[in-house]
Parts: sequence; C-alpha cells; structure tokens
Amino acid sequence: MLRKGMFIGDRYEVISHIGVGGMADVYKGKDHKLDRYVAIKVLKEEFRGDKGFVAKFRAEAQAAARLAHPNVVNVYDVGDEDGINYIIMELVEGITLKNYIERKGKLTVRETTSIAIQVAMGIEAAHNLNIVHRDIKPQNIIISREGKVKVTDFGIAKVASSRTISSVTMGSVHYTSPEQARGGYSDAKSDIYSLGIVMYEMITGRVPFDGETAVTVAVKHLQEEMVPPHVYAPEIPVSLEEIILKCTQKSQERRYANVAELLKDLKQSLVTPDASFVKIISPDETGKTMLFTKGDMNKIKADAYGDNAAYADAYGADQNGYAQNGYADGYEQGYADQGYGEGGYDDQYAGEDGYAGDGRYDQNGRYADDAYGGGQGRYADDYDPAYEEGDYDDDGYAEDDYDEEDYEGDDYDDGYDEDDYDDSYDDRRSRKKKSRYEDEEDDEQGELNPKLEKLMFVGGIIVAVIIACIILVLIGKAFGLFKFGSKSNTDQQETTEDSGQVEMPKLVGEQYSDVQKTLTSLGLLVKATYQEADNYEEGQVMTQSVAEGEMVKTGATINVTVCSGKEVISLPSLEGKEQSAAEQALKDLGLTADTQFAYSDTVDVGKVISTNPASGSDVVKGQQITVTVSQGPETKTGTVPNVVKMTQADAQAAIIAAGFKVGSITEGSSDEVTEGRVISQSVVSGTKMDQGKTIDLVVSTGSDAPTVPNVVGSDFEDAQETLEALGYVVKEETQYHATVAEGNVASQSVAANTKAAKGTTITLYVSLGPEPAQDHTQAPEEGQ
Repeated sequence: MLRKGMFIGDRYEVISHIGVGGMADVYKGKDHKLDRYVAIKVLKEEFRGDKGFVAKFRAEAQAAARLAHPNVVNVYDVGDEDGINYIIMELVEGITLKNYIERKGKLTVRETTSIAIQVAMGIEAAHNLNIVHRDIKPQNIIISREGKVKVTDFGIAKVASSRTISSVTMGSVHYTSPEQARGGYSDAKSDIYSLGIVMYEMITGRVPFDGETAVTVAVKHLQEEMVPPHVYAPEIPVSLEEIILKCTQKSQERRYANVAELLKDLKQSLVTPDASFVKIISPDETGKTMLFTKGDMNKIKADAYGDNAAYADAYGADQNGYAQNGYADGYEQGYADQGYGEGGYDDQYAGEDGYAGDGRYDQNGRYADDAYGGGQGRYADDYDPAYEEGDYDDDGYAEDDYDEEDYEGDDYDDGYDEDDYDDSYDDRRSRKKKSRYEDEEDDEQGELNPKLEKLMFVGGIIVAVIIACIILVLIGKAFGLFKFGSKSNTDQQETTEDSGQVEMPKLVGEQYSDVQKTLTSLGLLVKATYQEADNYEEGQVMTQSVAEGEMVKTGATINVTVCSGKEVISLPSLEGKEQSAAEQALKDLGLTADTQFAYSDTVDVGKVISTNPASGSDVVKGQQITVTVSQGPETKTGTVPNVVKMTQADAQAAIIAAGFKVGSITEGSSDEVTEGRVISQSVVSGTKMDQGKTIDLVVSTGSDAPTVPNVVGSDFEDAQETLEALGYVVKEETQYHATVAEGNVASQSVAANTKAAKGTTITLYVSLGPEPAQDHTQAPEEGQ
C-alpha cells in the first residue's frame, strides 16, 4: 500500500486509495508537473517478483499509452520506482456501466445505442493501432459525470491473460467470445462479440448466458443458441436486435468484419430503427470441413509466438512458460483489474469488486486445448465441484510448476508432418535415434520420455488401487458391512444436476437471518410471515412449509412463520399518494419512514413511486419503511454537436446520439455547401441544453447561381444591361484593341458559361479602337 502524501517518479503525489482490482491497487493522485489529477494503478506485491509478468505489464501499458481517444481512459505514463510498478492513467469521475445497469434495471433503446456507439468508437481507435482489448465488459466501461463513455484497461487484459491463474472469473466469462472460451485465436472480432453481449445486457437487463459456474457459462457460449433480445425487451427495434445478433454470432466469419461496419449500422439504427438493413451471413451448411495441416498449425503458432513458436508448441505456453493455450484470454480477468473496487467508490471509476473469481480450475484439464491433448469434451470430465468460490488460490500453478524437462526432449520432432514422411530421411535418422513418428505402430510403442514413462507407471498403480477400493466398498455395501446414514452423506445436502433437488434442513428455532442465508446457498427462495408468540424469541422461525429431510426442487419458495415479538401490521398501499400523506400514514401505524427520491417518467412529482417492503407485506411496529418519492422525469444536459456540412443522415445520427431530437428539415441553395449536406443548424454547436429538445436543420440543394453569358463583341451598354439583369455588378475598363471596334467589349473577367453567384463583380474591357501611331521624328539637338 502506498502512503498518502508520498511521491512517485518525483511528480505524482498519492492523495487517497480509491479501489482495488485483481492485480492492482488504484489511487487518486496529482501530477504536479502538469497540475492535473490522475489515477495511479500499482501492481500488487504478489506479481512484482515475476519478472516475465512485470515485463509484459510494462510492454502492454506502453502499447496502450499510444492510444489517445475521447472514448478511452487514456494511459499517460508507466514506470517503476523502488520495486513499485505503476501506470498513470486519466482520472474519470463517474460510474461503471455495470453499476448503471444495476441501478436502472435495463436501459432504453436510445441509451443502449448511444453508449454502444461511443464504446465502439473507442474500440475502433484501438483496433486501428492493432490493440485488441480481449475483455470488453460493463465493468471496464465508465460513464463520466458529463455523460462521456470511456473504455478502460486496454492492453491490461492481454497481460493478465498471459499469467497462469488457476481461476476463471465469473465477471469476464459472461462476455467472452466462443473462440476465447475454447482457448483459440482471438482477434478484433472477439471484441465485437463481447460488445454484442454488453449491448444485450444493456437492453434486456440480463446477460444471455448464465450459470452456477464459469465452466457452465463457457459451454453455453460455445453450444447454446442465444434467446433473442425481444423476448426480454419487447420494445427493442428490429435493427438493434439484428445488430446484437450479428455481433454475437458464434462463428467469427459471420460477425461484423470490423468495428467501422458496426458503427455504420448503429448510426443507421438511430435514424431508421424499425428498418431491417443489417446483413447477416447465412451459414453454409453444404460447405466442406476445413482441415488444418501440421504446416498450418506451425504457421499459426509462429504468428502467435514469433521466434519462440517451437518452444510454445512443446509447452502449450507463452514465452514465459505460462500455460496460455489452456485458458481463454477473457477468462482470467480476476487479474485484469476491473477498474476500481466498489468499496472505494467515490464517483471515481466505480468498478466492480475487483476480483469475482469462481474457484480453482485444473490448468491441465479445464479448458484444455490441443497443446494438452484435450479439448472441449474434457470440460465435464475434469471439472471438480468441490472447488467453490471461496477456494480460489492462484499459487497452485506458478511458473516453477512447469518443468521444461517434462516437455522437451530429444525425441520431440516439431517439424514432423506425417504427409511428408520420407523413408530415406528416417533411415538416416535411425542411425542416431529411432524416430518417434516412424509409423502408426511406433506412434503407440515408440520410446517415451523417462519421466513420462514413470508418471504413467505410477498413475496406473493409483488407478488400480482406486478401482479395487470401489469394488470393496460396493461388495461391503451389498452385504450390509457399510452403513450410509442420511446425516453422514453430505451428497444429500448438495444440489444434483440430475434431479435439481436439495434436502430441506431444519429451520424451526433458527434465526430468520440465518435461515435466509441457508436457503439462498441451497438455491431456494424464502417468504416470511410474522406472528406474535410467547414460546419463541423475536426473529426465530416457528414453522416451515417443507418438513426437514424432504427433497425440494431448487428455485422453490419456502414459506416460514417468524416470531415478530411485536404487533404485526399489514403495510397498506402508498403508491400514488403525496409524500406528506404517505409519511403521516406510516406514523399513524407506528412505523417510521425513510424517504428517498428517484426520477420517474410515469409518477408525478412529489408522489410515492414504491415502498420497501412492498404494500401488503407483514411488518412490525417500529419498523423503518423506505418510501421512494418521484422527482419527475430525469432531465439531462447535453452539448449540441456541430453538424454543419455533414450529410443529412450523419447529422441526424449525431443529434440523436447526443440525446436531442431532430426538428424540421428545410432545404436551401448554397454556393459553398454541396447538395445533401447541412447548411446550418438552429442551435449553435457547443451549446449546453436539456436533452430531448429539438434541433432544426437546413439542407443544401446545391448552387442556384446563374450562368454568365458571353458578351464579348457586344456594345458595352447592351452588355452591361444584360449582366445587370442577371444580378451581376458591372465594372468598365478601356483598352486599345486592334480588331474590336471602339465601344464594343473586347473581353470579360468571368468566363462565359460558368456559374457565378448574384452580386459578383464582372469587369468588361471596352475597346478604344486601334492604338494611334506614334511620331518617331527626333527634334534637332541644340546648337545644330
């Protein structure tokens, strides 16, 4: 932890600790050199000893520092001092998109589209610099107090994914792409998929794929079809739903080719929301399966690891020996610092709880890629339900656990390709050592690495012992030698995937607060009814609707009767009442009111929106009731954008994205603005005004300037009359001309048959006739 008042880099003063993430602590600081407040992100101590990780941390931060965009939380500086590795970032006062969604439940179509456009613009700027985020999620999107949307942690997500972490965070797995879930190659289209999931959550208030474990969610990303957004948000327009569905296609080829295409459709959706213009590529079900050769795989590995491709092939790891192929990049974001911890929220980067990990996962089994001889099918086999959330431990798979000798040996032939097999080559090589890949028989019976051979031998013994024990237990149980009572069998307390049931515990006599926790942990709901009683203490459960020991389906509601200890009152309905009347009604019942205020589009100012507990609930005298009173519709202030000289469609999209409405659109001619573009707007750009107000536009029909006629050779007075009739100003100048008669126009300053605006000055050069001959006779000199 840094101390308040200390300086880093001789310029950054630590002011306060404002949050904590998976891999870093975050502080508010002040840059005394540039006199501005900044965010200081400091790498946690447990990562500082890993030189490889620190090097990647610095490299990725420096790469992200190249990215400067209004919709990105900018990185200003990166460095280290006395073993402290830090990043200096832009300090944004605001709230994360995740918190915003949680507060509102779900967002409007306009909010969803506007936020998506700003996020996409930030992502596009990064992609243009070959920076892929790999962890787009609401926790990494910040809405400032001014309404500006910014994406944070560019580059940091990639660093965290290169660290061997024995957990898959639930916070990231909900937004990860299928290719990341299977541990495959991720690129810019992975960010597009994640943004599609974020848009889905904004408009529906929920993520499309959810489950009790990260593994469950990951498999759903790979296998399950998404429930269309309109099922949960009937108000969603056709275009926005099609955009979300295209972003979240499981096949990368069927998504948007780039963010620019996505932005184009999002802007068009604001203008024509109910039009079906999104082009979704239909799957080619008749196409042939693509087969990758050994050479193709080597090429992919070479692109991913550069000079260390062979090393990565042998280890299934990155350059530092960390297992990378075994995990999808987006899953390890418990260490991808989700911004700022909720506990440190003071309108400063309000992030989630830092790390929301889902438990330990076996690196060599869970999410095992081909580098470990596994694949998608190993998820269920290797998953251990004993690893619950509280068991998270990232010390189990440190770099030292990967022994190079276990993976690298003389027998390993990285260049082998069975299709390119050459007998003569094998004959030459067999003089030194028999090839590991000589033929199919040798592939099964060839020489093994000594350590691997020993490991297989020991493993075989262990498996044999386990099988023998199982057989003995089954025999003993059949003959009644082993008793398995219900109390000793903890499996009866577990939720089973086959039955979806749990055993009901004893609730009577327990405190209601403890009962709530117990039932919640079992996946059950609870509803309480309060009654007075002499033989129970206040808060104790007196009855339960399901008897102890019975099996009940998860998700069921258990009714309990709780001793009130005081008089029980049924809370009346206060919705729609004036604030003062509602507070007086509670007071008359012996209850206290905790009045809060919220915006509402449907409830008049000063009237009750809702109460907590809800009306009809049983409450006891003296209990505090939260009363939410309407402040009326929320009014937000926005900045009017400059749309002059934009196309009409772009101008409309920009106005709507800023929170305003497009008013009347009139047409007018212009010599300076081309046809179809905006000549002027009714409100000056940069003006602050309430969102929802209208802005009128004038769109150009092109120039209406007349065509200049040819008046050369005409009498000056006739030419002057002709030009002035067209609205031009005529200026006369005279000159000698050998071929044009005196008084006629010899030339004009504006060429004939060109368009010139009315009021343009045209100079006519009028002939004086031929120039008079000069007398060249010299006068006699004086004295001659």
